[in-house]
Amino acid sequence: MKKVLSLVLALAMLFTMGTLAFAADEEKPITVNFVIEGEVVKSIQVDYGEDYNSQAPDIRREISNGIKYEFGGWETNDYYYGGTIYETLPVIEEGTPIYEITFKATYTETEYDGEEIFEDIVGDNAAAGLKSIWEGFLAFIQQVILYIAAFISFGN
Repeated sequence: MKKVLSLVLALAMLFTMGTLAFAADEEKPITVNFVIEGEVVKSIQVDYGEDYNSQAPDIRREISNGIKYEFGGWETNDYYYGGTIYETLPVIEEGTPIYEITFKATYTETEYDGEEIFEDIVGDNAAAGLKSIWEGFLAFIQQVILYIAAFISFGN
């Protein structure tokens, strides 16, 4: 009876190990965190080999104290993908032992002048149109001043 009991227990142990081995082969989704200015603004779940660029948060440029901060790319300290700033997020290949990865937004800084601020607010085409209207208005004022000056000098 003891041999039968030990044989049944051994078989039960083998069957439970089989379910554990099967569960270990399942690929879990990867958690991707996006950090902007020190705060996690979005977390998503992706599969290995999936392109997740469309799910990344939109980064807006900022202007502060005459400095323009524009999005420079995504940076990570991960062992496999660290050391590079990515313009587009890398696809995480199957077999890579990553279950969670964090990407931090980086910025470039450039000095900013008033004309660039105006062009960025209204757009390049609108700024060019407004500039040509302003130049036409100034030319009209100059013509009026010349006519007035000619009229005054003609009367003398």
